[in-house]
Amino acid sequence: MKKRIGNLLIDVAANVAQVKKDMAAIKSNSKQSMDKLQGYADMAKRAVAGIIGYETLRSFASWQRGIIDTTDELAKMSKRTGIATEELSALGYAAKLSNVNTAELNTGLRRLARNMDAAKNGTGDAHGAFRELGITVVNSNGQLRKTEDVINDIAERFAKMADGAQKSAYASRMFGRTGTSLIPMLNEGKEGLKKMRKEADNLGITISTKTAKQAERFNDDMVRLAEVSKGAGLAINKDLLHHFNQFGREMKNNIDRLG
Repeated sequence: MKKRIGNLLIDVAANVAQVKKDMAAIKSNSKQSMDKLQGYADMAKRAVAGIIGYETLRSFASWQRGIIDTTDELAKMSKRTGIATEELSALGYAAKLSNVNTAELNTGLRRLARNMDAAKNGTGDAHGAFRELGITVVNSNGQLRKTEDVINDIAERFAKMADGAQKSAYASRMFGRTGTSLIPMLNEGKEGLKKMRKEADNLGITISTKTAKQAERFNDDMVRLAEVSKGAGLAINKDLLHHFNQFGREMKNNIDRLG
C-alpha cells in the first residue's frame, strides 16, 4: 500500500514537473509569437506611415504646383489686361463670392480692356455704353485710365440701376459675351468691391506682382527643362536608331535564310 502511494506521488510529481515544463514552453512560444506579431505590427505601421507620408508629400506638391500654375496664369492675365496682379487676385476673390467663375471673369476683363482702347479712339459699341453711363476711359492727359478704376465706376452705376434687359445689354456691350455673368459682382458697387479687396488682403490671397513674376519664371524654366530632356532623348535616339535598324535587318535576313 505504501509502495503504491509512493509510486503515485512520484507520478504526480513527474506530471507536475512536465506540466511546468510544458507551460514554460508554451509561455516561451507565446512570447515569441507575440514578439513576431508585434514585429509585423510595427512593420505595418511603418509601411502605412510611409504610404501616408508619400501621399501627403505628393498631395502637397500637387497643391503647390496648382498654386504656382494659377499665379503664373495671373501674371499672363495681367499682361493681357493691364491690370496689376494684386487687383486681379482681389477681383478673383470678389468674383468667387458672387458665384462668378474665373474663366468668365478673365474673358470679361480682356474684352473690357479692348473696348476701353477702342472707346479711347471713339470707336466700338462699348464707346456709346461708356458715354451713356457717364464713364470716361481716359484721364485728363488723354491716356487710358486704369482698368480697375473703370470697373469701380461701372460697379457704382450698376449698383444704382435696376436689374433687367438694359443692365444686361450694358454689361454685354462693355464686357462681351460673359458680361451678364459679371452682374452679380458688379452689383456690389464700388464700396462692395473695395470691401472684398480688403478681405482678400486680410486672408493673404492677394498675389503680388513679384510673386506672380517668380511663378511665371518657374513655369517657363520647367518648360525649358522639359525641352532639354526631350532634346537629349532625341540625340540618343539618333545614335541608337542606326544600330536598331541594323539589328532589325540582320534578324530579318536570318529569318529569310531559315525560310
